[in-house]
Amino acid sequence: MIELIKDIAFTEQEIKVIENLFFEGTSVFNDEQVSVINCFSSQNIQACPGSGKTTTLAAKLLLLKKNLSSKHKGGVCILTHTNVAVDIIKKRLGTQASDYYSSYPNFLGTIQSFVNKFLAVPAYKSIFKNQLTAIDDDVFYAVMAKKQHRAYKAMMYLSVNKGIDNLGALSFNIHNFDISAKVDDSAPVVGKHTPSYLELEAIKTEMLEEGFMKFDEAYSLAYRYLREHDSLVTLFSKRFPLVFLDEMQDTEEHHFELIKNIFATSVLQTIGDGNQDIFGHYESISANWPVSESFSIATSSRFPNHIAMILQKIAVEPQSVRGRNEGAFIKPCIFIFDDNSVGRVKYEFVERIVENGLHQKKDAVFKAVGARKNNDGLSITSYLADFNKNSEKVKTYYPTLDDYLNAMDIIKNSSKNAKDLKDLLVSVFVSVLKLMKVKDREKNRYFTSFSLERFLKINHPDFYVHYRKLLQKWCKDIVQGVSIKTSVNQLISLLLERIFEDVPNQEVLHFMEAVSEGYIYNNGTDKKNIFQGEHKNETVEIIFDTIHSVKGETHTATLYLETFTRTYDLSKLLPLLNGKQNRTKTYVTNNRNRMKLGYVAMSRPTDFLCLAVHKDRIDMNIDWNLLGYETIVCY
Repeated sequence: MIELIKDIAFTEQEIKVIENLFFEGTSVFNDEQVSVINCFSSQNIQACPGSGKTTTLAAKLLLLKKNLSSKHKGGVCILTHTNVAVDIIKKRLGTQASDYYSSYPNFLGTIQSFVNKFLAVPAYKSIFKNQLTAIDDDVFYAVMAKKQHRAYKAMMYLSVNKGIDNLGALSFNIHNFDISAKVDDSAPVVGKHTPSYLELEAIKTEMLEEGFMKFDEAYSLAYRYLREHDSLVTLFSKRFPLVFLDEMQDTEEHHFELIKNIFATSVLQTIGDGNQDIFGHYESISANWPVSESFSIATSSRFPNHIAMILQKIAVEPQSVRGRNEGAFIKPCIFIFDDNSVGRVKYEFVERIVENGLHQKKDAVFKAVGARKNNDGLSITSYLADFNKNSEKVKTYYPTLDDYLNAMDIIKNSSKNAKDLKDLLVSVFVSVLKLMKVKDREKNRYFTSFSLERFLKINHPDFYVHYRKLLQKWCKDIVQGVSIKTSVNQLISLLLERIFEDVPNQEVLHFMEAVSEGYIYNNGTDKKNIFQGEHKNETVEIIFDTIHSVKGETHTATLYLETFTRTYDLSKLLPLLNGKQNRTKTYVTNNRNRMKLGYVAMSRPTDFLCLAVHKDRIDMNIDWNLLGYETIVCY
């Protein structure tokens, strides 16, 4: 047993204290969650949708914090994929515990930030005896665009023979640091001794020496560093004898292999749901990292048991799923349409929502989701003609700072829109420069959010670091309700004085000091993607979205829309639901992605699941009512 956790055993009383903290007497951890909390061996833990895996992980971390001995060296490493996910864990932990796990000897952050901090940055200093300028895709592509013309012949060859038109798309690979089409390829994109490769190598090496890297190339540099310093693996396991990887199903294979390698002798616990892997990473990983047989969380507090039974039928990875037994039973509904009535489906959905009283629920969310945004065949736009696949989620220009701050205040409660806060903050400074009539001299155009950040990062790195830290601090302050107006105004003045050697003009002074002009603020969803329907004098809003976009969300009712991608997706899933199709190896192989998309879509609702399918693609000789579904003919 690893020294750090050798003597740790949580008592029932300790767990009860955390239950009271999280649930305030309304619930307790189930046996599966308690088993995971008390587990200290390397495991791949499968957690079904709505199983409370983040709450379970947070409970374990809080209990660990109280039990870890300062006598033992080493810390705990908690990894996940996005800053939003990191913020969710921190929020669950509370300020004191999140600060503890974010400080030495522990680490709490994204996989990318871990690789940057502990591998890519030290590797770069060791190899190039210099500081990295930026690990950032946007900056990398912008700088590379200025150099690409020097590899004209090589790019002509790649364009004609490989379909590659952008030199920035090429990467130093993870296997041998050759230049490849993809970061996880092992072969060079062209022969290493050809003039084309040498032309590419000269520019790629120049970029590297100047300190510009893509996010993925941080992994390539990390792998190279480990190959040249194999003793680092032992040091990582000593520093972090206990490692947690959340949302494991979203981990790319070369990311996970790196984690496994550097934590070879650590206790590594991954938690996630392979059936929600809609990006295609999980299969190759799970072959060498099998799901634990002894530890899983198969009980969901999100949906009722009859939805859980549906999910079991379409799960790619065989999985036991149990739902709630309490609460009103609402039979899943199948809306059947023909070529002329597909637009009728949303009205029927509204009617069923009202008839079941779901519109009266507090904070109710109703969504209609599909796999395809729009195409020549059946897609989301078939059901909602105005669906805007490229909707700009948040308005990014307002006339005064007060208006910006009011817009941020409206969206702050949605963790999904954490990036929107940062985007609006950057837009404040873009607006100021436009009011000052300051242009990007390189292009003789007004700054955009992207060009301003690139300009500061390249030309004023010290100010840029200060600026980025303030953006992060302000995002947290906004969420916590702390006023940032004075601090923002101070940075506006500092930006103009130090970087552009100017002082605020009258328009900027008005922007900084004026009160809100009463704008209506977009709370995150394009109005073109919202359908308002009425039934019995009740108005219901249905948000239309893609399945990929709603992953991780919880809805009151979800309508899964049939769409066409090579074939009609629901036509392939219905035979699983009615029992006419066995889960053969061939069937799962041919329909793996459709099953996973269906699983994500159908695991969103807390109360009511609906499907929409064309009359030609559902077997009406089957008694669907007997199988537990209500069928509604829309034509």
